Amino acid sequence: MAGASSQQPARKRVRFDHAASSDARAPGLDATECVQLRFIWPDTPLPASPTQPHPTHLTFVPPFLHQIIPHERVRGWQSLHVAVYVHVPTLTYWIDSEGQRDEHPDTDHTDVPALLALFIKDGLCPTRDDFEQIIIAQSPPLPFEHSLSEYSVADKRYVVYKHNFMKRDKSGATTQNAPLLAFHHRMAFLMFLYINDASFIDVEDERWELFVTACLDHDGRPAVFTAYSTVYPFSALAVGDGPMHFAERVRVSQVFVQPFFQRHGHGANLLNVIYADAKRRDAIQVTVEDPSPSFRLLRDITDLRRAYDAKILHTHAPLRLDDEQQLLHDLSQKLLLTPAQARRCLEVHQLRHTDRADDNAYKKYRLWVKRRLFNVNLEILDQYDKQEKKDRLAEIYDDLQTEYDKAILRLDARSTTKHTS
Repeated sequence: MAGASSQQPARKRVRFDHAASSDARAPGLDATECVQLRFIWPDTPLPASPTQPHPTHLTFVPPFLHQIIPHERVRGWQSLHVAVYVHVPTLTYWIDSEGQRDEHPDTDHTDVPALLALFIKDGLCPTRDDFEQIIIAQSPPLPFEHSLSEYSVADKRYVVYKHNFMKRDKSGATTQNAPLLAFHHRMAFLMFLYINDASFIDVEDERWELFVTACLDHDGRPAVFTAYSTVYPFSALAVGDGPMHFAERVRVSQVFVQPFFQRHGHGANLLNVIYADAKRRDAIQVTVEDPSPSFRLLRDITDLRRAYDAKILHTHAPLRLDDEQQLLHDLSQKLLLTPAQARRCLEVHQLRHTDRADDNAYKKYRLWVKRRLFNVNLEILDQYDKQEKKDRLAEIYDDLQTEYDKAILRLDARSTTKHTS
């Protein structure tokens, strides 16, 4: 990205999954064996204690507890069970715990419920009775109004909404969107459990935008939070066709899909709506800072499907390398892809149509990709001798092809489903 202006926010990492940073050798219990996230629908029985079973499809172990519990180690307990109950319609929380302390006088006791409560804030119910009242009460509609897109999954209707955290009145003065902010704080707790290196955004910066997906009730009202993303538009110097000028780019900051809604296309739908909104506002690029492997896979698949729908690439035909520069230009200009992401799309597409049983064709593809990888990693590779360079480059290529094969597998599976349905 060329000439980014000072309007850019502090960079935030988009994470769906990543290795947790716990140290199994450290003293104490493993937090991932102590803490469960348990979702509660209005008809879900509330267990009498955290040691009692909960429906498996509504029970999850958060992957990034180290962001709340230091090093994911629980000290001062011989045994500990902590259940974080989440009332799905309102994102109201209640924490139940049970365990046996280590009574050694020099032992510090990790107060896991207190650490969790610091992140839940006002969304936490103090008692079981209060939480049970929330469950049986009629849940109000979620505070989302400005709809951008609607779609259906398994006979349920979903809407993607867009909001700013600050509202501007007719006089030009800005005020906080209090109901939205309160619900965002409740969503943010889940973000810290599922997005590595998560951080709170500056909601007083009116440029921050919230894209959120909700499942509708029978009356067409937003009833169940499904997914959300925080997005930051900023102005940066554009260098390319025509004279240099400042133009808007859009950075996708954080993306989260409710655990029990994952793998149903909600992440792809949300990303597509963000692209469409960026196009509508004449942004020239949608960027994602340091995506995790899972989000990178989602992005590759989504962008390739968009390229096929736009007829920039053809589903059943390999590209001609003579057309490479024009295709990169079209992917960047028409689909708002970064140059690096446009290149990934071309490479995945070409690998998909390369006959790996044909030694010459497969070798030609590998050399094509390796030339790029060599130039991108030149500074690092220059530290090695000739043979080590070849070995290291082969490792980089193999890792990349593994990523590409995952995208191809998903693309081919979808094509087969469409063909047979």
